[in-house]
Amino acid sequence: MQIESQLMAPARFGPAASVRGWIGSAGFDLAFFILSPLVGLLVIFGTQHSPLGTALAVGASYLIGVPHYLSSFSFFLGDENLRHYRTRFAVFFIVPILILATVLALRVMAVAHVVQATIFVWNVYHVAAQSAGILSLYRRLGGGDQSERFWGLYAIVFVYATMAFWYVERFQPLHALLTVAHPAIPGALPFFCLAGAIYFGLGYAMRLMRRAQPMALPEKAFLATSLLLFHPYLWVEDSHLATLGMLMGHFIQYLAIVWLLNRRKFVPASGSRRQQWLGKVSASLPLLLAAIVCSGLLFYAMDKGSRLLEISTAYVILFNSLALVHFYIDGLVWAFKNPFVRQSIGPFLSLETHRIRG
Repeated sequence: MQIESQLMAPARFGPAASVRGWIGSAGFDLAFFILSPLVGLLVIFGTQHSPLGTALAVGASYLIGVPHYLSSFSFFLGDENLRHYRTRFAVFFIVPILILATVLALRVMAVAHVVQATIFVWNVYHVAAQSAGILSLYRRLGGGDQSERFWGLYAIVFVYATMAFWYVERFQPLHALLTVAHPAIPGALPFFCLAGAIYFGLGYAMRLMRRAQPMALPEKAFLATSLLLFHPYLWVEDSHLATLGMLMGHFIQYLAIVWLLNRRKFVPASGSRRQQWLGKVSASLPLLLAAIVCSGLLFYAMDKGSRLLEISTAYVILFNSLALVHFYIDGLVWAFKNPFVRQSIGPFLSLETHRIRG
């Protein structure tokens, strides 16, 4: 998710918003943005040391992970968005179908490891872009300069890549592809990423020191927890568990920012029936939780059903395609270089008049 700092002009922030420095409120931001990665540690330690660990991991995957993937499609429920998407029909509707077809073809050709490696690598950038995007919101609220964005984004990208690829041999699909390209690549890749992290990290630090005012506490706190998000890859030997633990913070952050946007934009509910439904769900915590639980249980039932029918490959294809389409759609709906995105999303993530009401 790329919430770039282009998304709004400084004039759109009222004085109270600049002083407050929180995207929603102190409690909201701490729970859903800054401290959400702690949930990943709970999942990791619970899976490793509790007899209920497997159930915890499954519950986290289906009740938080799946709704996170599906929430990208909530953008298609907005009337304004859908009108715009239809003007770019191939980009928003045909390409996702082609992604599904490609995943299916690779599975048929017995090269599914290419799909797994692609998801792993794309996920690094995808999560980094979301972290950098939320950081951009804090930067604007704290009076930071647009020039910091480039350095902040790539500092995060390379920090994440360094951690993800440090023990790349733990994720065999990617390790095998890299080895085929050249046997030296798996060993050299982490150090290349580390060099990038140092270069962009120093550049980012230098620009932060040039600020007229020091970073506000919310921005500092989010930056600190964001830079540590991928640390499970350094100490959890099971790559799949490390990925799940890392993603928990990302999942929660994404669900929170999408809910925050929809609540501010579509409450009170109006427009078409689908948009009214989106507004009603966004306005009601019970309805929101019911939608999240039902979507997770649906995919859990599909997974179990496919195993019973001995067609589990079909579910794997569907889920892999869902992840890749989520990455792709996110690159479009949060692309603030697009004037439509800036105008349709920007004001609802900045104005003090749209802050969360208790």
